[in-house]
Amino acid sequence: MKFKVLSENSVKVLVETEDIRRFDMPLSALRADDPKTLEFIYRLLFMVLEETDVSFLESEVTVTARGGYGEGYYIVITRENGPSRDGIRFVMSGDVPENAMFIYTFREYRDILGLRHCLERFPAFAPRGACLRRYGETYYILLEFTPEQVADKNWTIFESELGEFYRKCQKPYDTEAFLAERGTLICPALFEKIKKE
Repeated sequence: MKFKVLSENSVKVLVETEDIRRFDMPLSALRADDPKTLEFIYRLLFMVLEETDVSFLESEVTVTARGGYGEGYYIVITRENGPSRDGIRFVMSGDVPENAMFIYTFREYRDILGLRHCLERFPAFAPRGACLRRYGETYYILLEFTPEQVADKNWTIFESELGEFYRKCQKPYDTEAFLAERGTLICPALFEKIKKE
């Protein structure tokens, strides 16, 4: 599992294939009224505390499960109220796919214009989020696309076009966490910047 603190009241958890096997808890098995699901969520809350120091114990929380890509899925835990005598309340909400993160690397700053070239040819794939980071001598473009964009019949053509300019990272969520910790943020609103240049 991978944990990302969104705020002092919200944590996002990526449940990966090996976690699904370990806990025998695929997304399709999550049910708010199921004792096995509740046991899994309680265990998850303790893991969140251990990994992030964010405690949801004795709080009223909303637990949202969202489909990812492949077998993996996301769980977002959000504190609704402070300490509650009623303990923890779970609200499982639907299988809503989350935006997909893609990360590409390149060496020369001027190569950033390759992204503009691709988006001019494929405007339907304008990313919902884009930023530029650097670590060492390597630049990283972080792009977020909607599930509808990724499912589009022209997605593979667009990705192939991007591949002419950049190398795709195979583990984007690992890389995103690493870059957030050690990389330098060059441009937080990359898409808006390249549109102007």
